[in-house]
Amino acid sequence: MPKSLIRVLQGVAALAIIALATRTVVRDWDRVRSESIGWGFDWWCIVASLVVTWLMYLLLIHAWRAVLLTWGEVLPWWRAVRIWFVSSLGKYIPGKLWALAAMAVMAERAGVSGAAATASSVVMQLVSITTGIAVAMALLGREVLSDSTTLGLAGIVGLAAAALAGTALVGSPYVMEWLGKAIGRPGAVRHVGSRAMLHATLPSLIAWLGYGTALFLLVRGTLPGVQLGWGTATGAFAASYIAGYLAVFAPGGLGVREGTLILILGPVVGQGNAIAIAFASRLTLTINELGAALPLLVFGRSTRDLA
Repeated sequence: MPKSLIRVLQGVAALAIIALATRTVVRDWDRVRSESIGWGFDWWCIVASLVVTWLMYLLLIHAWRAVLLTWGEVLPWWRAVRIWFVSSLGKYIPGKLWALAAMAVMAERAGVSGAAATASSVVMQLVSITTGIAVAMALLGREVLSDSTTLGLAGIVGLAAAALAGTALVGSPYVMEWLGKAIGRPGAVRHVGSRAMLHATLPSLIAWLGYGTALFLLVRGTLPGVQLGWGTATGAFAASYIAGYLAVFAPGGLGVREGTLILILGPVVGQGNAIAIAFASRLTLTINELGAALPLLVFGRSTRDLA
């Protein structure tokens, strides 16, 4: 495919994604304006929130490269950054396999074997989901399942443990062989050794805690009158993000993620404030993701990744 045509297609895709994201933000802003909300901006907290989120992105990119390295695959840092951010645009297309497939294809174009590219994408997604569930249940489970009962506490521990056990299954060659057949690429998905699992799991756990910290700082920076604890903010972010990810019909989790966040935070901070938090979170998430990916997509030095 000619490089000029690739550039045109990339530009069209970028404009379409911007239009979709803008439409969602405008729609949410109409809801926010209908509520009585005490806005107040602390730009230090807002900038700190954005910086923490970016640091978590870089941590996960490092983890992805480390997983590849355990299989003997080397991906240059800048190329990994570009692949990570550009492929993430696939989440704004209905169906959740686009981002994963884009990451695998772009990595293969960059010299990583097809099997390792597919396996690393699958592993990072599975580990992210299961560790996110564990974080959400550990921090919110008591409120969701029971106010104080021993049974509720046992349920929390059980669900969190089950989520982490799911992560451990990624290390089983039998499970990964079955998964490869399920996605139509038999033998492509490799099992993950203990070293690779450590490289994937620990950064994923840290990233969820970091994302929660970013949301906590964002609330402090935009809604000074709202009292939202770090644990609740972190658990709510993890739960809402995973809900949006698992909703295959919602591109980028649009609507589902915000609805889940409002559902969780409404009883804690009030419905109006919960709507405002969901809006502010979506706005900053969009700024972070599109702000990083679109320049790399349109003005990247090489089109070889997408050729």
